[in-house]
Amino acid sequence: MEVCEREAFPSCIREDRVSQSPCEIESALFGELQRKGLCTLEDLVRALPVYSWNQVFAAVDRLSREGKLILRRSTRFDYLVSIRPQGACNPEQR
Repeated sequence: MEVCEREAFPSCIREDRVSQSPCEIESALFGELQRKGLCTLEDLVRALPVYSWNQVFAAVDRLSREGKLILRRSTRFDYLVSIRPQGACNPEQR
């Protein structure tokens, strides 16, 4: 039985999906983080199957640089993501 690459790696390949705007991705990320609280980057990717891993990563990267999310390394290969509480200091802006 042959398994096509798309079926073997469904979270990596999304070329058949309509492109989503950054605003839609950010809204989906915040909604998921508000619902779950702290979670890993991989958990976010799994929870948002309409977006590719690259789209989720780019949005998390952008929002963490803007000080809206906190991104911390949890293991050698994964990161924890959470919403930065309002009024909390962003160390990159010092």
